[in-house]
Amino acid sequence: MIRETLTGGSRHMFAAITPSNGVAAQGRPDTGAASFNANQTGVTAPRWLKIERDLAGNFTITHSANGTTWQPVTGATPQNIQMARMSISVWP
Repeated sequence: MIRETLTGGSRHMFAAITPSNGVAAQGRPDTGAASFNANQTGVTAPRWLKIERDLAGNFTITHSANGTTWQPVTGATPQNIQMARMSISVWP
């Protein structure tokens, strides 16, 4: 997850994998707005997940079985989320 701030309702981008929803890309483009979700079913763990942000603020979520060959989440287009600051949480 990448968040603009640590407060509730913050702009963010998030990637996850679950047994029932496969790989999911979730985010909030504007502070206080509703979050969006795009997921690709049929993808199971173990899986690598990657969140990338370009200099223009476009986020993409990709997944990989081997950490070398990356595929975008089906149905998830790059999302432009402008952030003044970012806090990064890394979960083991």
